[in-house]
Parts: sequence; structure tokens; C-alpha cells
Amino acid sequence: MRLLSLVVLVCLSLTGAFVSASTPEVLDFETTQGWRTEADLLGKFKPEELKCAGIVPYQKLVTGMELSSEKVKRGRTSGKWGDHPRFPTLATSEVPRDWSDYNQIGFWAFSQRATGENVYVTVRSNSEATPWSDYYIARFRVDWTGWRRFDIPFSAFETLGEPAGWDHVDALLFCTMLFLNTPSPETVLYLDAIDLKSGDEPTGEHLLAIERPENYLGITPEFREEALNHPYPELAGDEPVLAPIQYEPYFKAERALFGYNPKFETAPVSFSPDGQAWIKYGLVVETLDENGKWEIRDARPVIDRYLRETMKWKQYAVRDGGFYDEVAIRFDQDGDAYMMTLVQELDEEKQAFKDVDRRARSVLGLLLHSTDGLNTWKVYQLPLPFARFEKIDGHNQDALKRPPVIMLHHHWVDYEDRRGYILIPEKQPDGSLRLPEPVLVTQDCQRFNFHSGDGNSAVTSGDKVFIVFGMMPVEGKIVNPLPIPGNHAMVHMSLSDRLGRTYYPRNGTPAYAVTYDIKTREVSEPVFLGFGGRILDNHNWPNITIDSKGYLHVIMLGHHDPLFYTRSKRPWDISEWTDPEAVSTGVTYGSLNCDRDDTLYVVSRCSGSTYRFSLALHRKKADGPWEKERYLVNPFKLYYKTWTHKVTYDPFRDRLFLSYFAQSRMINAFEDELDTLFFRWPDLEEFVLPSAQRGGEFNRPTNTARMNPRKYEQYSAPQREPCVLVTKDGGDTWQIAVTPDFE
Repeated sequence: MRLLSLVVLVCLSLTGAFVSASTPEVLDFETTQGWRTEADLLGKFKPEELKCAGIVPYQKLVTGMELSSEKVKRGRTSGKWGDHPRFPTLATSEVPRDWSDYNQIGFWAFSQRATGENVYVTVRSNSEATPWSDYYIARFRVDWTGWRRFDIPFSAFETLGEPAGWDHVDALLFCTMLFLNTPSPETVLYLDAIDLKSGDEPTGEHLLAIERPENYLGITPEFREEALNHPYPELAGDEPVLAPIQYEPYFKAERALFGYNPKFETAPVSFSPDGQAWIKYGLVVETLDENGKWEIRDARPVIDRYLRETMKWKQYAVRDGGFYDEVAIRFDQDGDAYMMTLVQELDEEKQAFKDVDRRARSVLGLLLHSTDGLNTWKVYQLPLPFARFEKIDGHNQDALKRPPVIMLHHHWVDYEDRRGYILIPEKQPDGSLRLPEPVLVTQDCQRFNFHSGDGNSAVTSGDKVFIVFGMMPVEGKIVNPLPIPGNHAMVHMSLSDRLGRTYYPRNGTPAYAVTYDIKTREVSEPVFLGFGGRILDNHNWPNITIDSKGYLHVIMLGHHDPLFYTRSKRPWDISEWTDPEAVSTGVTYGSLNCDRDDTLYVVSRCSGSTYRFSLALHRKKADGPWEKERYLVNPFKLYYKTWTHKVTYDPFRDRLFLSYFAQSRMINAFEDELDTLFFRWPDLEEFVLPSAQRGGEFNRPTNTARMNPRKYEQYSAPQREPCVLVTKDGGDTWQIAVTPDFE
């Protein structure tokens, strides 16, 4: 029964509900008019006022569905909808407004390939009771080829937000990015013959339950085992995708631009002593087997058992999405593996992470140890929750002689305590570990866990560990003041003069080095290195590495400021350092690595003299100057962005891997940008908007970046769309990493 051709119009005229005369043609896909694959920005702005103006025509963004006469169920044409990473949402507002006379919606869908992609049938029904959009949602999976009929009873829909009711429908959408899902570039659907019906309810065959993340912020999206070893290309073309990578409006990154579809879940890379690559995605570890297929080791069950049986926790979350968790896997020369994770107990009566009182919950740092190739693990509770490993770099291979150095601090457990510690687990004759008392390194130091950059705070050589830290008092109170040379102000000002500007009206964050003796467990007196940035700022931390000759190299980061570089004057000796050298402007969150040839690499979030935050490479070849920064990945817009980027050195093949999230966990958005964000990820609206709540109001931006007046708002959002780049030629070229790069 084809209600929407004649009967619907009669019914609607009797009920007084409005529907466009073109609605039957729209829902039968006889016209592209009414369907769009981007937010309806022209309802608010002129084309020249949009962020995409001069870059991508708005018409190109909105017309991701085309008519096809190839696969048709009714009428002349169907709607062909593909390239879902670029066009993740297909929507129309040309629908009847009152669906209360019906109890089901049906349509036909032809699938070209069974990709396993999740598609959400989404009915928008906005309520005045909420400041965000409200929906009814149902899910199916593209697990078939050919035609399939869907008849979905209204009773099978779940709610997102607080929908106003089936008598108040605003739009119909097909979405692929709800709940942090990743669409496949291989999915092609032909949609046809959308009907509203009443009568006996169908069974809702082919529908799946909605799987919602327990929380969004501070976690890695759920591991998708179905993503492993899929049969499709990992990139759209035959050639590698080389940096620099330029994103496009709106929020179109590697997956949308290049069909990036890795056969693994993308995350930071580590290497075992035999050269095997391991990828830590939350608590799931991926590696290639001898046949070049991805396989996993899952540490989630052992963590769950430990927390429920030993700690008696009923609800908890693994905090692995930002600065909380250590993303590296460390090994020793015996082949033992080590991982760390940070877990947080949750209040049973409250939804996860809705309450931001961080001090009210238990936070634990856990060390996992495996002696059998990461197949089984033993769990140890760390004495302090926040921790980082010493990572293997070009010339600190002595770190493999024992369990890894762990740098610890109290952050979150006690805001009045900024002491930093070193801990080196001790291996027992039976292969188990003993965790000795951690050794105090210093009072008043910055945390060692960096959400982006994540370079080493400690490097091992022989029986010595060289440690750097930034001094950071608590609420302006310094417990143990450290010495600063009397001429520091003169040195600092002369450095700013080298750039032709005066950046530093006052001093920045003091950086220091100490030496830890593994045998005696003693820490040397601190030696002043210089300043990071121009004010006391917990972003201005130092990182350290060591070269083949034993010289120590340190960078001191700024926060939108130059980074400063210094080198020890003698090998394996922290007593004297070269005058700090200003390297680049607008640098935050830098890493530091040294390769086989003693070339230094810093990858940072770099803005130069603007407020556009790109990922940039700063490189210094041995005995050469620092080169001008080169941008590797550029966002599509100005204003705030973090990448949560990590750099891993592969000592076996002398390569660097750079992992990052394309979509930031913090966003400064104008009105057009926010509209397009919620069009691609509709479920984020309810999560993101409260992050900009002030005075009881959910603040929204006004106008676009190309208009005046205008106003942006800053929002918190889950980070999404991870990517990995690799360089195989000493940083000359970088490309998107695919499976063969890990073999």
C-alpha cells in the first residue's frame, strides 16, 4: 500500500499537518531535492559566509546522494548513497510532521557489499524541554548484498534525548557515525520506497540493539574486532598518501579525504626486542601473525577480575583517552612485556563522568606484567596513580636490561602534593615483580603524564637514569625552592632577541635535570637548565633524549611560545649545559626523539604566528642547525585543537611512527561549524553542549568565522578518527601507515 502518494496527503490535509507537495517524490527518491548530506547551512547563511567558501563549494558537500536507475524498487530511480566517511549522514526534512496515525516505517535497501557498517535510522523529533536535538533511533548492519526490505515498528526505536513524540517529527536521517562508529568507504546503499504504515506490527527483522558508549570523554572508542583484516583496500588509491595532509570543511580528515580504512584499530605503536610491532588500543593489543594477519591480546578480562574481586569495585572506567593512560607497551631483554593503565571507580547511582568532582572517586594506577608473549597478565597496583614509562629511543637500549623505569606523581589524588618519584620494578627469581618504595625525585614538579607529545622525562644509560622536570608550585607555594642562576634573566632576554622580538617580560617555568643511581637509589642535586615558556605553566615541560656519544639533549616547551633546546657539554654529565636556543614560535606539546644517526626530532602542535594548530616537525641533524618547522597535518579551521599525538621510534628499522586523533577532544566552533559537527555526529549534541554551559544557559556560537560580528564557543568532545603516519627516510617524507608498514 503506497500511502505517501495520495492517501498521506489526504490524511494530512484532514489533520492540518503540513507536508510539502514534493514529499512522495522525495521519499521515493525520484528527486534529489529535499535530500542533503550536510547541515542546512543555507537556511542561515549565504554561501560566501560559510567556512567552506573558496575551499569546497557547499553544493559539493550537500549532494552526496545521487539518483540511480540501475537499482530500483519503485518508480524510476532510487537514491545511491556511498562514500560514507565523506557523507556519513543522509537527511531530509521533507517528511510528514504527524506520524501518530502510523506504527511503522518501511523502506528497501540494496547493498553493494557486506561491509559490516552500522547504519542508524534516525527520526528527529525535537522537544522544547531540551536545548539539544532529540531523536528516535534504530540500527541495522550492512551484512548482506542485494535487496533487503526493512519494516521497523515505532516500538523498536530507542530514544536519544527526549523526543517530543511521533506527532511532532522534524526530519528523517540515515546516520553512520552515531556512538563513535566508523563508517566504511566501501559501503554503497541504494535506498527506495520509504513508506509510513499502520496495521500489524512487523517483527523489526534485521534490527540490532543500540550499543551506546558508557561515556565519551577520556576513553578510547570501543574496540571493533570486526575491523581486523577486512578484505578491502586501506587507502582509496594505489599510491601512498604523503604529508602534508590538509583537512577540508567540515571535519573531513583522512578517512573522508583518502578512504583511509585500516585493517586494524589505529593507535600508538610499540616494538618488542625482536622488532615486532604492537599496537595498544585501550587494553586490547594488536600485532601481526606470521601470515601477516592482525591478531589481538585482550587484557580487559584480567583488569575486570582484579577490580571486581580484589578491589571490590562494582563499576569503573578505564581512563585511556588523554593524559591519563600510558599508551606504550614496554619490553625487557628477556621478552617480558609491561603495560600500565589508570582506572577510576564510579558511583553506581550516577552516570559515568557526569559528575566532574574528580576528588570524589578512587583512582588507581595498575601495572600489567606478562612473561608469555602478552597472552596472560599479572596485575600490580602502583603506589601512585599517574605514571609514565621511559620509552625506548635511539640510544637508551640499556633500559631493556631490567623492568622499565616508571615516573610517578600524585596528580588528582591530592592537589596539594606535586612530588615526583621514580620507581623501577624488580624481577624476582620466579619471574614475578616486586615494587620497591618509589624514590622521591623532587618536590613541586609538573606531572609526568603528557596527553600530547609524550616525550621521555627519563633516559637510562648504564646504571644511571637522567631525569628532567619542570618546577610547578602548588597554588603559588613552593615547598622546596630550587636554585636558579643569578644571570637567568639576562640569558633569557638575549634568547628572545635572537628572534627579533621580546617575548618574555618575565621568566617562564624553570626546568631541571637530576641523575638517579640505580644501584644506590640516590638522586643527585638538581641542575638548572633554563625556562620553558614565559610564565609558570603546566604545559611548559622538558623532555630528554641521549645520543650515540652519550650527550644529553633537552627541549623545554612553551605554551604557544618558542621551544628552547639545550645539550649537555659533556657525555653522561648533567653539570653543565649549552645556552638554551630558541627553535620555533607557537610550539606546544612537543615530543623528542633521537635516531640512529643522532638526528633529533620534535613533533609538536605548532601555530607559528597564527592560531591554527597544526602538527609540525622540527628536525636537527647531528652537528647541524634546527631546520624550519614543516607542517605534517593541517586542520581545516583556525582556533583551538589538540591532537593527543604520540611519537614512537622503531630502533630496528630506524623509523618514526606518529599517531594522533584527527578530531579533537576540545573544539572552538562558530555556528556553521557546530551545526556540521552535530550533523555528522548527532549524538554528540547532548554531550557537547553542556561543556559550554554558563549561568544555567547552554551557550551556542553566533555566525561564522567569515562574518562580523561573530562569536565562537569552546566545547569538550570525544576524540575520534585516529591515524598513524610513518617516516622511513629520516623525516624527509611521511605517509599514512598501512598494514605492510608493520610487517
